[in-house]
Amino acid sequence: MTQYLTWEECLARFPRLVRAMQWTACLSSGEAACAIRDYRGARMGIYPPELMLTGGEAVDHYGGSLKVILNAKRCAVRGIVRALHKGHWPTREAV
Repeated sequence: MTQYLTWEECLARFPRLVRAMQWTACLSSGEAACAIRDYRGARMGIYPPELMLTGGEAVDHYGGSLKVILNAKRCAVRGIVRALHKGHWPTREAV
């Protein structure tokens, strides 16, 4: 059985990815959540496979859902590494 998520459920399930997508591609929260929904639906076979490479207008300008998601994941990891390197990330000793 395939699991279909609405854009609201994507927003609730992937909040950090949505924030990273908003920052990376200058998207609204709804556009980012719809890009995740379209990508997941295309991967599961609910939507046509072309939706992995396209999306809303802002997503298309950036290069498609897949490119936005991959760049957002890369930027999120870089931000964590930068915070750790600068010492701004809370450690277990500080707690």
